[in-house]
Amino acid sequence: LALQAADLGWLSRLLPGVRRIAGRIDGRVGLEGTLATPQPSARVRLADGELRLEGDVPSFDAVRAELELEPERLRLLELAGEMGGGPLEGSGEVDWSGETPQVQLALLGEEVLVVQQPTLRVRADADLTVSGPLARMELAGRLGLREGRYTKRVELFRRAGGTRAAPGPPITLFSFEEGPLATMRLDVAIVSVEPFRVENNLVDGAVRADLRLGGSGRAPELLGALFVDPTLVSLPATTLETTSGTLVFEREDPLMPQLDVRLETRVRSYDIAMRATGPLEDPWLELTSIPPLPSEDLLVLVLTGKPPELSWDARTGEDAAQTVAFFVGKDLLQEWFAGSGADQGASWLDRIEWRTGVDVTESGGTTSELLLRISGDARGAGRTIWLRAENDAYDRVNYGVRLSFRLK
Repeated sequence: LALQAADLGWLSRLLPGVRRIAGRIDGRVGLEGTLATPQPSARVRLADGELRLEGDVPSFDAVRAELELEPERLRLLELAGEMGGGPLEGSGEVDWSGETPQVQLALLGEEVLVVQQPTLRVRADADLTVSGPLARMELAGRLGLREGRYTKRVELFRRAGGTRAAPGPPITLFSFEEGPLATMRLDVAIVSVEPFRVENNLVDGAVRADLRLGGSGRAPELLGALFVDPTLVSLPATTLETTSGTLVFEREDPLMPQLDVRLETRVRSYDIAMRATGPLEDPWLELTSIPPLPSEDLLVLVLTGKPPELSWDARTGEDAAQTVAFFVGKDLLQEWFAGSGADQGASWLDRIEWRTGVDVTESGGTTSELLLRISGDARGAGRTIWLRAENDAYDRVNYGVRLSFRLK
């Protein structure tokens, strides 16, 4: 018999965990043997296919495939398509000659899109296998992360009349509620080929992954650690830079990583160190400095630039208010005009940097510096040109052009 079909949507109703199937098929189907022991055979080609699973898993598009059916085996001779523009290929078979159907499938992909959410995007090189009985399949292999970007903003204040949502776990994983995908066991190494970028209104940096995806399709577990690369954390009066850091995913609470990050900065002749430990959702902050200051004075210093030796008078309050106002105003402009989401690039506001309170001037005031990046990257190897204005430690106002050369 000749076989042709232009609409495969009805198949999604028969397969648990599948939201949509599309494409057109053509081929032939044969039947031999006796009525008691029929011997079916088929060779089918799929073109312009699409497969979309439940959850946040990106769809498999532009699929072409060729399948061959034997009496006790279904062979996948060719499978090719794209996930988010990244090529994905596969081959394998399903064998039901024994007591239970056995699955053997291999998947290879290059820069495939594995996660696409409004503020999170992840691509990966994939080398995966699916094997075992249909009811107890195992997904194993390796994902090499590329082009990862997380851009969720940190809300600095609540607008008038607004309500703040109750905090929830910062990380969510896929989950299949029923069918063979729900019982599938997971054993996938997740490592970084390229650093995973974290870029929002407070943080500019990257992390590297050494993780393992375990558990099942119904209850996946993420174990291992993320190692923090050099990262900047912006506060109103200063910018802190990481010296070391990890986020550890533990089996006791796999969706709430444990944070241990150390940062340093210099404000008004004080060398300040900050350590953040505990759950990512609610970390414990510890501030120390040289020369030593109480932690409450250090907190005021990094937030407002007010030195502990000065009392709150009109001038001190004005300087502190100016520092915080510039920080909050820039954040509001970024939210209004720069857009949001993992696919948004840097805006012109990201080219502006403001530093204050690094040192005390001869008159007892604060040094300040305003930078506008004209060309080049803000950090990393390369050459960058800035327009610069400053009030230096000698109470002089200077204007000029700064050329920065950073070596690898």
